[in-house]
Amino acid sequence: MKKQLRKKYYWSPDDIIKKNCTWNVVFGERSNGKTYGVLDYFLDRYLNHGYQMALIRRWRVDFQGKRGQSMFDSLECNGFGENVIKKKTKGRYDCVHYYAGKWYLAKYDHELDKKIPSSQPFAIAFSLTEYEHDKSTSYPKINSILMDEALSRNPLPDEFTLLTNVLSTIIRDRGPEDDIKIFLLGNTVNKYSPLFSDMGLSRKIFDKMKPGQIDIYKYDGTDLTVAVEYCQSAAKFGGKKSDVFFAFNTA
Repeated sequence: MKKQLRKKYYWSPDDIIKKNCTWNVVFGERSNGKTYGVLDYFLDRYLNHGYQMALIRRWRVDFQGKRGQSMFDSLECNGFGENVIKKKTKGRYDCVHYYAGKWYLAKYDHELDKKIPSSQPFAIAFSLTEYEHDKSTSYPKINSILMDEALSRNPLPDEFTLLTNVLSTIIRDRGPEDDIKIFLLGNTVNKYSPLFSDMGLSRKIFDKMKPGQIDIYKYDGTDLTVAVEYCQSAAKFGGKKSDVFFAFNTA
């Protein structure tokens, strides 16, 4: 029997990473694998280099209870039914344990019927509304930074200032040479977020972008660079199985 080739519809951060920019802004349709792609990439960085992740959201409630525990579910079982954590750690870990705003790689013990976590977290939660509680703490091992749902029509007051304050707390006096990666992810429906103007980017620019396009922005007198990618639609890779639930044609 011939081995059936699986369809690949997940977006990959490989192309934008090659641009080697200070900030990476990625937007596109929902559920095309943006978050999965970045978390998968950041997991590799942790396993290969020990770089911890910072996961940033607007409110602490975004990490409470089942929201926090499910943050890495896609790596425990992705769209192809693979346990990416188990595969990449060669069975040493197979799940994630969440406790007090931190995520730990863990191994499920069937005899004890519980997760046995590693001693150190691989990811730490940060909320924009509570950054004052974090600013006196040092995070020298965090080199991978992700803000999901970053593009919103209803941002917090002075949201970009709050975000840069959180980043300052994490980065401290380190620089790009320390291999720090910052990703902001958002959905196409929110691409007119005030975030762009706060970053000195014109919102009109994004009307001209095509799926798959990556634009680079530079800032005079600095080494700061921002890469912006408009993700390809999942349809380009054959679509998602779930598309059938929303394929209404009322014409």
